[in-house]
Amino acid sequence: MLSKLSPKGQGTNTHKALEFMKKNIFHNSSSSNTPQIAVIVTDGSSHNPQLTREYAETLKAMGVEIYTIGVGNDVNVEELDVISSYPNYEHVYLINDLKNVPQSMEALVSLTNLVCTGN
Repeated sequence: MLSKLSPKGQGTNTHKALEFMKKNIFHNSSSSNTPQIAVIVTDGSSHNPQLTREYAETLKAMGVEIYTIGVGNDVNVEELDVISSYPNYEHVYLINDLKNVPQSMEALVSLTNLVCTGN
């Protein structure tokens, strides 16, 4: 499925992804007993670091657990740390080569299943 994705223009608009999640996916998350988990996959630095930070902090305050996956060599690791939930070592993943994305996603799916089911 990931291999079928193609870029939608230029740049890294991480804040737009976080804004979309806040408005369309997690807008009522505080009233749910279901774990709220977001995964951000990026290959660079956000064009608007301030808005990225603000939306990430808002989502985390709403109870959303945020994981980040940085792909490639141009990833801003400090920004991934800011976006991700704490502790960072459990929520930030770095992938240097696109060939490793499927295995990393499988590991993340397993982790998500563990969080959601307790098994």
